[in-house]
Amino acid sequence: MIWQCQRGVQLVDELKQQGAADDVHARTGLALDPMFSASKMSWLLDNTPGADSAEQGELVSWHRG
Repeated sequence: MIWQCQRGVQLVDELKQQGAADDVHARTGLALDPMFSASKMSWLLDNTPGADSAEQGELVSWHRG
């Protein structure tokens, strides 16, 4: 299943404009694309009140099994 949220498009576009696409592909074998979780997490951290606490290691991950 793919989380098809497109909120990370702006970040991915900025990275492509900075020339990061080739480096990302060389390191990972993947294209820069907002379908991957990194751009989604970046958006969430930038747009969720209180998420700045992640820098202090204060966010908690949980899994519903």
